[in-house]
Amino acid sequence: MGIAFQLLTPMLVRTLSLACLTLSLTASGAAWAQDAEAERCTTELDGMRGAYVQALQADTPTYEDVLPWVADAFQCLGPTPTETHARVSEYETYVLLELGRLEQLVGAFERYFRDVAEAAPPNRHARQLTRYGFLLAQLNLHAESLAAYAEAAGLADQLTPLEAARQLSETGEHFRELNRLGEAARYFSAADSFFARSDDPPVYHAANLRMRQGRLLLSQAEVGTLDPTDAARQALPLLQSALVLFDQAGDQSERQRPTTYTVLGQTLRLLERFDDARRALDQAEAALAAQPDRVDQEVALLEESVYLALARGASEEAEAAALAMQLRAADVDHLDYLSISHRLLGDVAAQRADATSDAQFGDALLDDAEQYYRRATQYALDSRERYGLLDVAPSVWAAGQRPFRSLVRLYLQRGDADAAFLALDASRARYFADLLASTRRQEQLGARDRAALDSLYAVQEGARRSLDTLRNDVAERSRLTVTVQRAQIRIDSLTDAGTPDLRATGSSLSALQAPLRERDAALVTHVLFQDEGYVFALTPDTLAVAPVDVDVIGALLQTRSEGTPATLSLELLHQLYTHLLGPIAPVLDTASSLVVVPEGVLAQVPFSLLLTEPAASPYPGDVSYLVRRAAISTSLSASAMLRERRAHAPSTPLLALGRTFSDNASPDRRLDALAVRSGETWTPLPLVGPELATAQRYLGGTVLLDEAATKAAFFELGPSARVLHIASHALVDPDAALGGHILLAPDPDLASASPGVLYLSEIRQASLAAELVVLSACSTARGSAHLSEGMIGLQYAFQAAGAQSVLASLWPVNDAAMATIMASFYSHLADGLPKDRALQRAQIDYLDAHPGALSHPAYWGALVLQGSPAPLSAPSQRWVWLLVTGFFVLGGVYGARRLFAS
Repeated sequence: MGIAFQLLTPMLVRTLSLACLTLSLTASGAAWAQDAEAERCTTELDGMRGAYVQALQADTPTYEDVLPWVADAFQCLGPTPTETHARVSEYETYVLLELGRLEQLVGAFERYFRDVAEAAPPNRHARQLTRYGFLLAQLNLHAESLAAYAEAAGLADQLTPLEAARQLSETGEHFRELNRLGEAARYFSAADSFFARSDDPPVYHAANLRMRQGRLLLSQAEVGTLDPTDAARQALPLLQSALVLFDQAGDQSERQRPTTYTVLGQTLRLLERFDDARRALDQAEAALAAQPDRVDQEVALLEESVYLALARGASEEAEAAALAMQLRAADVDHLDYLSISHRLLGDVAAQRADATSDAQFGDALLDDAEQYYRRATQYALDSRERYGLLDVAPSVWAAGQRPFRSLVRLYLQRGDADAAFLALDASRARYFADLLASTRRQEQLGARDRAALDSLYAVQEGARRSLDTLRNDVAERSRLTVTVQRAQIRIDSLTDAGTPDLRATGSSLSALQAPLRERDAALVTHVLFQDEGYVFALTPDTLAVAPVDVDVIGALLQTRSEGTPATLSLELLHQLYTHLLGPIAPVLDTASSLVVVPEGVLAQVPFSLLLTEPAASPYPGDVSYLVRRAAISTSLSASAMLRERRAHAPSTPLLALGRTFSDNASPDRRLDALAVRSGETWTPLPLVGPELATAQRYLGGTVLLDEAATKAAFFELGPSARVLHIASHALVDPDAALGGHILLAPDPDLASASPGVLYLSEIRQASLAAELVVLSACSTARGSAHLSEGMIGLQYAFQAAGAQSVLASLWPVNDAAMATIMASFYSHLADGLPKDRALQRAQIDYLDAHPGALSHPAYWGALVLQGSPAPLSAPSQRWVWLLVTGFFVLGGVYGARRLFAS
């Protein structure tokens, strides 16, 4: 079936899928057939049902025999849609899916949504939507597939408890497959609650849910939100329970046994119970032997067999399984399977090279590994292109990154630090580059498309705002998710910038060193594997690399995440410096600026606070914070330093928007629901006004406070601002990065519809040209951490909208300390200092002026600069020349009049 999927052109598939999702469900008014014809139809339907059942029960399914009855049934049923039409349509789509008739299947679904769905009962329509979502996923139309699955889940309240539980379980599994793990957990939890309300839930479906819940835990470990061993311990009883229930279900459970045993084998491997894991995989293989053509389960089994063999040091066994997987992947021409199989073959060759004592043979094996990894990266990039701007793309790309990271490890093993650094950088900020290209395409839209785009963003805003107020209403959440996804499909089609060349391996090392030379800077980045890690230091002249202790770093980061800013330990900050930067400290000593490209969770580390020397007392005046030695900024990748500035310079020096949430500001009770959901309270921010006035004093420009600080003002004036300063409350949703938002004032003309919530997903509408965005709110530098993209949050969204750099905070900030630091920052910025040095000077100024407890890092260390640290460009002097010219012209006219008057 995988081959058939490749035959449909992407344009045809997308056109048909959009039509199926959006066509109105109307029916013609033709009359029923005559009684005799109706009787014949009944006979045909009975025969069809008999063939259908026979096809399902046969040892060798005879699905082909069903299709003639389907065609006859449709012909004699007539054009007016009935529930019988819906039943026949469901039989048809099931059979076509089993036969792999993809072009016919797309047509069948198009007919169903156009002519039949109106008459389908909720349970049958939900099953059709799920089947359709599966088809779309196989065709790599992931935004559409999410919408279909979510729409099916949205029918839960109209189904029996059992049907609802089954549907929610299916939807949760699809969201898990696309790494929407938080939402998957919610769907599984809702499925549990519906099962509890069912009078007699079949054990098969309960077993399926337990298996999926265990699999979800392992997925959370894969993305780094759970420790692998802890995840395996939690998953094991769920999988064991699933197998017991599957045994009770009998033959009905045969289709899921291979998957369950395979996941059990993975769990036991993570617990280092290798013999038990091998037995589980043997049981999976035996169960799979009775089910031919289950390619997905076969590939998953072969993949886990390779991992287990590698863990046991059985390289020949691992190679045999990897080769079998490669052949199966080639048979179905599946890009993800091809990428995984080539990466695994590379892993096998690398392990064999490590084990041999023959240097020449070892080098040849490493050459083989490199070629396998390179082919794996090409397949991964080809697969990645199909996710486009969908918000799951960064999470899905975590798997695509693996061959790049394998290359990094291989090059380090061979002592080629340059190649390792470039391979690592080539895997980073891919989604960001796509968003930026889409933003630039947006600027070129005509008036009609622009109006359509604005309308779609408005629809998304309304749906996201409603999502913010929901708690446990899964059906309504699903319906709103459908709205968001369908709007995103149209947004993507309007802003599609074409397929960029993703096969470039990145910039050359010399090109990356050039901007560092101009700024007297060094760049630092890490790569952290499960068992080892490295830190790279790129300077204008050299590239150094050193190993780091991942176990110690992991423990320190866990300690950091469990604490609060107020409990930041100076000892912890020194230990983080010792293990993160200490190994390459001598290389950094001569650099006056430092660019950090943080990997994953390291985006939450306040590098400016790291102590280069132990502190002698709790609050000494001369604590050796790293910021005293170097100006620090962060970047999404090393290549991002080469990002070109926009051709047009902004015309307004400053646009400052702020809300004080004081008694004098207009109350907005519609924000109460947001506060309840997020656990926030909209505390007054009395120093916002003076903070914005200070920025205006140094830069000029426009300040809009409270009622004037609206979304309309942001979209109207933001694109022309050189510096954009926003001071308000902000919320960041780690589970749905693009759902984060900033609270502005309600637009007077739209007060009934919008409470002034500016969502991350909307920010790109502004197409910013700002050289700097300042987000003066709590925790604006946080968000959803991704291995390949860093932290996707507010600061990320503003850069994707075109801003050169963003100043944001890692934790809730003290209002008074923020105002003091901002005043100093703008003073240094107005003096022409680069942005990173202006921030460095402002933080040091604060430290020098506030000895004792007020010098604690919680007060001043939250701010981080992401993006270009270059100084602000000189404002246009055109108005000065106009004034001078005007003065001389007026002077000349006045002098001439005096002359002639005399």
